[in-house]
Amino acid sequence: MLGPFWGIPGKENGIDIEGIAFRDGLLYLGFRGPVLRDNLVPVMLLTFDQPKRYQLHLVCLDGQGIRDMVALDEGFLIISGPVNDATGPFCLWWWDGKDQTPGKDGGTSATQLLGAVSKPGGAKAEGLALLQQDQTQATVLVIYETETAAQAVSMRVDRSVLGI
Repeated sequence: MLGPFWGIPGKENGIDIEGIAFRDGLLYLGFRGPVLRDNLVPVMLLTFDQPKRYQLHLVCLDGQGIRDMVALDEGFLIISGPVNDATGPFCLWWWDGKDQTPGKDGGTSATQLLGAVSKPGGAKAEGLALLQQDQTQATVLVIYETETAAQAVSMRVDRSVLGI
């Protein structure tokens, strides 16, 4: 599936892995690119000791690539942004971790857009860390890259909107 993208530079919709999360003994590697047909982006699932035995899941982020991701309960919070070096938009999503490949049995749930995380002045959302969580909310740290210095902003996510 990803073979045709091997020789393409990462910022031109080639293979570019930027997000990483760990849950239930599996590494989840989120791709910034390529963004495939139907605006799907790959996530590779593998164990650390057997990296060649992997599965690919596809997730729809409205044409954006994964900049970073963190595991939260039975799913993931994802920061998305352009595949290339465009200034945005950058968004925060909730993904239940299930493959969204069209036509698969069992039906797939849509990824849930939680909101924009763009900042004025051209700061690009590049990283995400889970700071704390309780029954009602999770607090995450969004890390931004700028031309002068890195910035970080904490955000609260209302868990009731996640359906978990």
